[in-house]
Amino acid sequence: QDRGSDDTLDSDASPTTGVTTAITLTSGQNVANVDAGLWQNGNITGRAFTDLNSDGVRQTGEAVLPG
Repeated sequence: QDRGSDDTLDSDASPTTGVTTAITLTSGQNVANVDAGLWQNGNITGRAFTDLNSDGVRQTGEAVLPG
């Protein structure tokens, strides 16, 4: 909330409740400058491999990709 002096860079959401002031739109109105900025940490696990026969199952001879 109120990070710096540029109001276009923050949401003014309450750090405790996450709530902002109400935004009222009229029917058909399109507002492109409002972004909640919601995100959640996540992770991806597993192995990527060259699926030579395109069956979705790693088999002998199908190499794991680096990375």
